[in-house]
Amino acid sequence: MMSGCVKDRLIWLDEQKELIVFLYDAGFTVKEIAEFFKVGDRTIYLRLLEWGVKLRSGNKLKDIQVDDYYGECFDKILRKLMAIRRNRLVKARSKRKGQSKGR
Repeated sequence: MMSGCVKDRLIWLDEQKELIVFLYDAGFTVKEIAEFFKVGDRTIYLRLLEWGVKLRSGNKLKDIQVDDYYGECFDKILRKLMAIRRNRLVKARSKRKGQSKGR
């Protein structure tokens, strides 16, 4: 039963590939992305490697200094992406419920 949970999580994370790569390319650290998706740092790191993303060298960005304009843009993008994520999760949950009723 546990393996089903892990498999579902990996599929869900793979579905977020575009967003994860976008955030990484935008300068977010692996740790920040992992916190956003509530997964471990290593999980994000391994996915980025698997997806062929060129990782930054050991110089991790500790602080991203962004002016107000860019900060607002990032906020808008993240709000939109979170709404997409919520819609996908609702859709997936309703699909699972529909499948379990049909059994």
